[in-house]
Amino acid sequence: MRILLMSLAAAAALAAGSTAQAAAYLATYTGVVSDSYAFQADSNGDNQVNTNAFGAVNGSFDGATFTLKFRYDTAVGSEARSNETDNLSGSAPSSPISWAVISINGHSASIGPIADSLVAAFNGVIIGMPDDRGFVHQAESGDAGGLDYGVADIFLFNTTVDAELNQTFSGPPSGGDAQHSHGVFGLQRYNAATDTFRVTGANLTPTYLTIQAIPEPATWALMLIGFGGLGAALRLRRRTSRRAAA
Repeated sequence: MRILLMSLAAAAALAAGSTAQAAAYLATYTGVVSDSYAFQADSNGDNQVNTNAFGAVNGSFDGATFTLKFRYDTAVGSEARSNETDNLSGSAPSSPISWAVISINGHSASIGPIADSLVAAFNGVIIGMPDDRGFVHQAESGDAGGLDYGVADIFLFNTTVDAELNQTFSGPPSGGDAQHSHGVFGLQRYNAATDTFRVTGANLTPTYLTIQAIPEPATWALMLIGFGGLGAALRLRRRTSRRAAA
């Protein structure tokens, strides 16, 4: 029984520890919106009217907080390294970033692959520099006709870490140039029924970034088996102990 318990505990610990080497990651930026806009216009760009996208008031949602998430895989795409940068990028279907989602005022919008797109790019970059360290994540999507478009590009400066592709992180901007941490996002959606475009965008000031490893499905399965088996073994041990005491 002791050997079984030790084996199951080791399996669970091994599965949990293997996430440190995972290729899949989730980067989550949080911060404040500035210089925002939300409007609708016809296909000629005329007759613009403000909309309430992301809970905007009079076409603006300045001062709102945002959450911007990128899901990416460092085993996908083309990597280019130099003395100052580590750059991973690619276009669908070989994009390191599979999707990005921005949430503001309880409303969310995604930037990701478009099924019928002939032109779609998803780029992920993590930058490490001796005197200018930080993380950059970029996602861009668009359909072949240029009617639907989305982009999110954000950079957080932090001097406490040498940024690497396969790395977890948690922290705010830091260092003398921390004020240069910034981001932008923009969305354009076309409505064929009304022949109108809905356009939304803003500048972003990130105040915190968390990068977490995402366990692979096989790792989750191993963890569930390990912890489930460990629980079953403990219950069996307790029943055996009660019988012996009786």
